[in-house]
Amino acid sequence: MKSEVKLLLIVTVLAGIFLWLQLYFPFLKLWNAIVIFTGLLALIVRLTTRLSNKIVLLFVPAGFMTAYIIKVIIDVIADSTSHNLLPFEIILLSILNLLAALTGLGFGIAIKLIAAKISRR
Repeated sequence: MKSEVKLLLIVTVLAGIFLWLQLYFPFLKLWNAIVIFTGLLALIVRLTTRLSNKIVLLFVPAGFMTAYIIKVIIDVIADSTSHNLLPFEIILLSILNLLAALTGLGFGIAIKLIAAKISRR
């Protein structure tokens, strides 16, 4: 359980930094970058830890969604009309994050299998 909480906190902090940088580098398209970032994080976590596939698939998108919800709360405090389609944003971003994490996880599994086959030779 401790490793899952650590993973959630690390992903939330990394995603928060990424979302904060979004303010200063507007050429990064938010939705595309979020999907790529989530997929890469899932790939990195899969390759560098011994956590199960389910844990990676659940906690990487959850960490990013936690950071996004914190960003939304800050945005709404500043301007109450900034996220008037919030339920749709959350649903769409959740689906995209889950698919990106699944893709990154798949690549991580494939890389580990290939590395295992190469090391057996």
